[in-house]
Amino acid sequence: MAGELSWAEVEEAMGFAFPEDFKAVAATFPTGAFGGRIYFISPIQSAESLGMFKDRLEITISSFHEGREVLPDYFPHRFHPEYPGLIPWAVDDEHAYFWNAVSPAEPDGKIFFLENTGPDWGAYEGSIEDFLIDILSGSFTHPGLYSNLNEKPRMYDEY
Repeated sequence: MAGELSWAEVEEAMGFAFPEDFKAVAATFPTGAFGGRIYFISPIQSAESLGMFKDRLEITISSFHEGREVLPDYFPHRFHPEYPGLIPWAVDDEHAYFWNAVSPAEPDGKIFFLENTGPDWGAYEGSIEDFLIDILSGSFTHPGLYSNLNEKPRMYDEY
């Protein structure tokens, strides 16, 4: 999939660098859903998709900043634009998925995730591609990830 926007344009608009594994996924998959459940926005796809990515970032980060004020134990991490700070890259109905930007230009190589109804944070050491394969196949499990993710068809739906 070739995007209408360059990474330089997207990174300038967002004010941070995207990790290489995110770029690889976004260059391969348009905005859509993995397994019909994990919603992903490719910010290079178009100006509209970049706007969707910005909107999701702002909504998610605002919610997490507000949540941290009320329940600081539930939100132990910093969130963009704080450094090091988590930046959301996908969501599903029960989870939010993040990478950790340890500086304005570098991620730390971990995927963080949160089960939305409680303070059950988890981390995965590895790339976004490997994480998606492992959770959708059931190879990676965690108490904060629902086990039925691997029961969904292995497909990608563009939206």
